[in-house]
Amino acid sequence: MIRIFNAHKVFFKILLILAYLTINPVMAHDNAKQLTKITTEKKVMDQKVTALQNSDSVVDNQTVKIFNLELKERKVFTGSKTIRVSQGDLVRLVWKADEPAKLHLHGYDIEFLLSTNKLNTIQFTANASGRFAITSHSFVDNESHGHQALIYVEVYPD
Repeated sequence: MIRIFNAHKVFFKILLILAYLTINPVMAHDNAKQLTKITTEKKVMDQKVTALQNSDSVVDNQTVKIFNLELKERKVFTGSKTIRVSQGDLVRLVWKADEPAKLHLHGYDIEFLLSTNKLNTIQFTANASGRFAITSHSFVDNESHGHQALIYVEVYPD
């Protein structure tokens, strides 16, 4: 008897919602647009989070942490401003850039050039623990040293 009563309550609520949507179709359309917008925003956020670390692979019995990064308008677009790895990990940074740039991974003294229209790969073993900034040393139109970090690499002790 309780199940039948609850089923009637649910059915009645559905009828009320349908009646409301029939009376106010503009509101229903706006709600559908809002739901689509929220769903799209969630998909974009999910892509940004997974873009930061797409995969791990194993090379010569060593785990390789692979991070896909995009340098666009002189900013790094990822889900986070920090790459986190463990000491001893082999780290592969795969960059895509909208303009040529010379970047520097501080603490490891690794400098690398990014070219446009191709994927640029930088690989290193995370031997030193700590927090290390990746900064720009130059872009196409200037040779000035960028003092602001584009992204950080945090290496945690094993």
